[in-house]
Amino acid sequence: MWLIGVFGYTFKKSIFGHNFWKFFLPVLIVWDAFIFFREFVSEYELESEPYLFSLILLYMIILVPVYIGLYLYGFKYRAST
Repeated sequence: MWLIGVFGYTFKKSIFGHNFWKFFLPVLIVWDAFIFFREFVSEYELESEPYLFSLILLYMIILVPVYIGLYLYGFKYRAST
């Protein structure tokens, strides 16, 4: 679903309205954090798995720009219709 928001922001299209994205962004962040910690961090310990820090860093590098784009799309950007 976040891909639709990134598409709308990138190509300056109004999809679902800005109020939807204002609601969706916090839900997405909480959902991603829940899934990430349930799948990865709860099964491993940072001391015993040295690559886990790299995985967390990669995860953040991928998702932080998505969160920024959805924030700008929901709160800052207004498409001309």
